[in-house]
Amino acid sequence: MGHIVAYSLNVALLLMAMYLIYKWVLASEKMFAFNRAIILAIYGISLAFFPIMSLISSHDTADVGFCDPTQALTLDQLMTLGEYQTPSAVAPTQQIATTPMWAKVIVIIYLVGLSLLLLRSCVLWIKLLRTINSGKKHKCGNYTLVIIDNQRVVPFSWLRYIVMSQSDFDSAGEMIINHETRHLECRHWIDMLLTEAMTIFNWFNPAAWLLKEELKTVHEYQADMAVLNSGINAKEYQLLLIKKAVGARFPSFANSLNHSKLKKRITMMLSSQSSKRSRLRALALAPALAVAVLILNQSAIAAVLTEISASELSAATPQSESKDNQKISIDSTTITIVGDSISTNTATTGVTTYYINGNEVTKEQLDATDPSTITSMNVNRNDNVTTVHVTTGTRGNSASSSSSSSSTTGTTHTSTTTAYSYKAYQGSLEDATYIIDRQPATAMQWVALSDEAKERSIVIVEDGKISVVVNTQKPEETEITYIVNGEVVSAEQARAISPNLINSMSVDKSNGNNTVIITLKK
Repeated sequence: MGHIVAYSLNVALLLMAMYLIYKWVLASEKMFAFNRAIILAIYGISLAFFPIMSLISSHDTADVGFCDPTQALTLDQLMTLGEYQTPSAVAPTQQIATTPMWAKVIVIIYLVGLSLLLLRSCVLWIKLLRTINSGKKHKCGNYTLVIIDNQRVVPFSWLRYIVMSQSDFDSAGEMIINHETRHLECRHWIDMLLTEAMTIFNWFNPAAWLLKEELKTVHEYQADMAVLNSGINAKEYQLLLIKKAVGARFPSFANSLNHSKLKKRITMMLSSQSSKRSRLRALALAPALAVAVLILNQSAIAAVLTEISASELSAATPQSESKDNQKISIDSTTITIVGDSISTNTATTGVTTYYINGNEVTKEQLDATDPSTITSMNVNRNDNVTTVHVTTGTRGNSASSSSSSSSTTGTTHTSTTTAYSYKAYQGSLEDATYIIDRQPATAMQWVALSDEAKERSIVIVEDGKISVVVNTQKPEETEITYIVNGEVVSAEQARAISPNLINSMSVDKSNGNNTVIITLKK
């Protein structure tokens, strides 16, 4: 539900920006069909802009599989972790996913408003249908004339029905029928359905309600001009509108004769036709749209929308170590994936020795090493003795240098890092940094990704700092070369090798290359 609320907020800002421009440069122009098309275009752009951007951004990732959010991180996600900053760490055995309270409150308020508006629409539907069914129906060509006894109901049209009281039919039937027939010919009722849906979906946005009134006003302009073009006296028609200025209307669905913008309608009847050059003013909508997108792209606003998008009203459930645990064993070292967090453990059988840059270190020191500094890694096993050799580059401090600092000061600082899949992590993403395809990105660029791409994201929490990392490329397209016993093989062939058959394995990331070298036992 949070995704819907965040999407509605995005739509609201686009709608507001373009409505203000329309009201400023086009609303007073006498070009009714063009203005109607512009308003409908504003609706369409507001609703479709972000879905289209999401489709464009995910064009190259449509065939990429992704991990179910309730399952462990995939091998490709683990490899993605290694491409970036984060050291491995022992994660807690239980993690309770939480949603910020303020985000939940926003979602609840939105749902309450949405429910009330839906209820209101249902009541108006019932009232409208009862009014139509209460009258006498007369088939008149392509429409049905409905004559009712209630004299307070002002003439209106809906679908193929024209509804009016008997007294209105007797006194001004021709003018009313000309007016309402124009509504039916232009299929204005379809526009009314669209505006009703938009005001329900975007009920909190004043622009949604104001733009609805603008569209209804354009409808009335079109119908008024149809009456005047039929040869009916303008003063008589204007007097009819004044007489019908009061009475029961159906503002949500139907086009009523006594639309509230009476003064503007009469003024528009007397004004001259706008020039065709006036249509160029519609180009001002483009910079308005660009400004709205820039505002949404601001990190603070994008972070808030991301929080709302991730909000769920269901209670969080602990992720227990005993449920759906997955383990990957390489020699005597076991990587345990508990829910969506990672920890390492060394088997009690056998002897494992760790070296960093030729210096023997403890397992804890190895775990504290930043993976982004590792240029090569070798795992060798001889009977029950396993030796792990790690070579680091110049980036960051290795575990050995950290150990040296500890012996001098007597204190040791170990950073704690935990990695989660995006769906499992429902904490705050405010002030998070984003990396998309190994490049820094904004929160807005991440929000614009497809749901599939976002669900492949990894949320990394390191000493209170949050990073969101995602690789939108296909696994087969990542620049990783696998060499087994001197021969280049595919990623699938390399991953199919049983760990028990591996004698040594190294990872070379020097000079920007990503090469995995595997030597099998003879």
